[in-house]
Amino acid sequence: NELFQYADMAMYEVKKSGKNAVYFFEQLMQEKFVERICLENKLTNAIDTSCLELYFQPQVDITTKTLRGFEALVRWYDSELGWIKPDQFIPMAEESKLIIPLGDWVLDQSCYYLAKWQREYNFQGIMSINVSPIQLKNPTFLFDLNSAIRRHNIDPRKIEIEITEGIFIDNIEDTVDLLTRIKELGIGISLDDFGTGYSSLMMLKSVPIDEIKLDKSFIDDYNDEKGRSIISCMLDLAKMLDLPVVAEGVETEEQYLYLKQKGCEVIQGFYFSKPLSAIEFMNKIVDIFYNN
Repeated sequence: NELFQYADMAMYEVKKSGKNAVYFFEQLMQEKFVERICLENKLTNAIDTSCLELYFQPQVDITTKTLRGFEALVRWYDSELGWIKPDQFIPMAEESKLIIPLGDWVLDQSCYYLAKWQREYNFQGIMSINVSPIQLKNPTFLFDLNSAIRRHNIDPRKIEIEITEGIFIDNIEDTVDLLTRIKELGIGISLDDFGTGYSSLMMLKSVPIDEIKLDKSFIDDYNDEKGRSIISCMLDLAKMLDLPVVAEGVETEEQYLYLKQKGCEVIQGFYFSKPLSAIEFMNKIVDIFYNN
């Protein structure tokens, strides 16, 4: 068994390097393997015991500066390891298929908080929830999604799922059929990380999406002339397709004003607010957007 584990470690390193390579087992591989197994076990336990937390980043109407909704983001604090970054545990969850129970937990908690804020604050905004391609293609996803909405008694029109372009790599017909069925429930569909993956003009024309999210990497290039040209072209493309745009990672007033001038509808980022815990949301966001 130990020999097979070592072979698996070497094979995993080859896959990460892009294949067409040879790796021999080394002590460092064993250490990485042990760390990975430990982290997987910790994440499994965190999901089972609800030791995760949702944070919420506001999405703001660029013209009125009013709260349009927020994106739910999962955060993980481990008593031994401290805060574990999403870009560390989310890819691991996808590779190990833990993304399915993790995604179910995020979905249920997102609906719980949306229902809570609708009751207590008459919140009428959107809850945007990230869904992994692996989670979306799980046979029970549509049932689980509908069940969470019914369980928390919320209007499905207030839910929006964020998908990435990776969902269209294979079997696009089945994917379009699934997205169509989701839309029939009244749920919105947002194409996340737009411009960084596999999308094409033909795909954007044929898939049933309601908006696109302009990736933070493009906003980061705002100070570069070519970067601004790319942003402008992508906003023009979205306008031709009659798709509203949410710009992620907006951090400065200059970026905000440029996007407003170019017709972007919604922004999110540190310019307005960092992601907030549920308590911070209640103490800060409600005061800013409802009491002013």
